[in-house]
Amino acid sequence: MFFAFDNKKVVLIFLNKDTTFSTCSYNDLFLSYLQNIINFMTLIKQLFGCFIKVYYLALTYYKNNKIQNIMNKFQLPDLPYPYEALEPYFDQETMTIHHHRHHQAYVDNLNKALDTTTENVELEGLLAQVSQYGPAIRNNAGGHYNHSLFWEILSPAPKIVPTGRLAKEIEATFGSLDELKIKIKNAGLGQFGSGWSWLYVKYNGALDVVATPNQDNPLMDTQLMSRGVPILGVDVWEHAYYLKYQNKRADYLDAFWSILDWSVVEKKYEETIGKLI
Repeated sequence: MFFAFDNKKVVLIFLNKDTTFSTCSYNDLFLSYLQNIINFMTLIKQLFGCFIKVYYLALTYYKNNKIQNIMNKFQLPDLPYPYEALEPYFDQETMTIHHHRHHQAYVDNLNKALDTTTENVELEGLLAQVSQYGPAIRNNAGGHYNHSLFWEILSPAPKIVPTGRLAKEIEATFGSLDELKIKIKNAGLGQFGSGWSWLYVKYNGALDVVATPNQDNPLMDTQLMSRGVPILGVDVWEHAYYLKYQNKRADYLDAFWSILDWSVVEKKYEETIGKLI
């Protein structure tokens, strides 16, 4: 191959096997290179398009997975006993509806109410600063916490009388276990509409009894005069007792003591006191 020049263009002359001459003009070579560049840029564009698609697919997957994780953060706890185990005090139908429907609804609605500002906050943390959130967090976080505690302190084979340090503190604070029961019952009866009656530990270590409306509890920062850690709670929403006791809330509250497991309450008391010391 060698170059030849004329007054119009540069000519590339190729000597083939038959010693004949062929020429390729500069313009043809330029167009060939230009076409290669265009093809290359087209390929780059296609690759970039594929990258963008993969990026958005990955981003969508990440967002959906993150949303799914938020939606599944809180779970309905299993009962530590069958639904019929608390008969005849709490009937099977009420227990089934109460746990499987009502509590499940609180869990589902709490997960739906979570966002990026609350997804990493644990349940107790949500309650401790619940005034910063809307009613969906307050009602459903409270409902989830309250019912989880409620199921835990009930048992078909309960310890029916407290002992140890808790028993001494109950006697010192209320005079006797019977007096404590009266206070909790009266708090439950005096709660107009729906709510809970609580035995809780104040942040100074003292015991106290209080009733709260709806799904509020002493952990919430909205409880200005009665803040602390609940160790015993009685649900006085009608869904907790109406199928069996109808409007006889007092009978329901009396029956509660027959399945309250004081060993669990004692454990919660000791754990709470241990954190306060």
